[in-house]
Amino acid sequence: MKKVHLIFNPVSGAGHAPQELEQIRAKLLDQVELEVQFTSPEESATALAETAIAQGADLIIASGGDGTVSAVATVLMHNNIPLAVIPRGTANAFAAALDIPTAIDQACDVILQGQPQQIDCATCNGQPMILLAGIGLEAATIGETDRDSKQRFGFFAYLSTAVQQLQKLQPFQATLDFGDRQQTFDDVLAITVANLAPSTSILAQGTGGASGQDALLDVTVLTMADEGELFGLLSASYELFQAALQDNPADHPHIQSWRTAELTVTTMSPQALLLDGELLEEITMAQFAAVPRSLWVQLPPKAATPP
Repeated sequence: MKKVHLIFNPVSGAGHAPQELEQIRAKLLDQVELEVQFTSPEESATALAETAIAQGADLIIASGGDGTVSAVATVLMHNNIPLAVIPRGTANAFAAALDIPTAIDQACDVILQGQPQQIDCATCNGQPMILLAGIGLEAATIGETDRDSKQRFGFFAYLSTAVQQLQKLQPFQATLDFGDRQQTFDDVLAITVANLAPSTSILAQGTGGASGQDALLDVTVLTMADEGELFGLLSASYELFQAALQDNPADHPHIQSWRTAELTVTTMSPQALLLDGELLEEITMAQFAAVPRSLWVQLPPKAATPP
């Protein structure tokens, strides 16, 4: 039997953690040797993942929101132990981007019947980046959305906050350096650099979708609409959403996008940086690099490639 470590965040989700844990146990206990570890203020998901590796885990499950998943994934980068996910958060962007089911029973089926597949990761200022980084609107939206609203309204809590932030956000000047060329913008509202992102991560959709399996970063820049009004900005956001649905690059005068293996972003004024859902200190420079095929993930059989 496989030795499986479950890293379980008891404060994720809508407050049904005990019932969800029992559901997971009932599904997996007869099939694997299951060790359950709980995150807490004293025991981070990162520390628990390191312990699981030291104890010889064959597979490590992250069960919680994207913060829990990213924390475990950063430890498993460049490691042969696969990551499995039982999503129980608000956005569950990692699971959505890789077609991992959000229903607990179905997510457990992927653990039991799926196959490991390598995906890309990235770095941001030397730190691991599993999903994406946001400068400007993305950071402001996450920073201003409280936990209670996220639990009650889910994705719509972020959307409501984004609309509010659009009306008061100050544009900033930024230069993007791709290594072989540079481009400067004077009226930036948002810069999103994505390794992996589902369609619900609207500000990451300039290229039409970040796959996490092309060894490239997907960069989207949203600039201030000429009319300077909410309607113009919402039209750009709608175009980004359509780009994700149709898997085509966004076509809008205030959206620019690129795919690149590396990028340096320099801003004239300090800006908040959001990295994999965590709001970091303000920066004036952020350096990004793709790290191809650096993480094994347990995926549904239909998404996995034969060995």
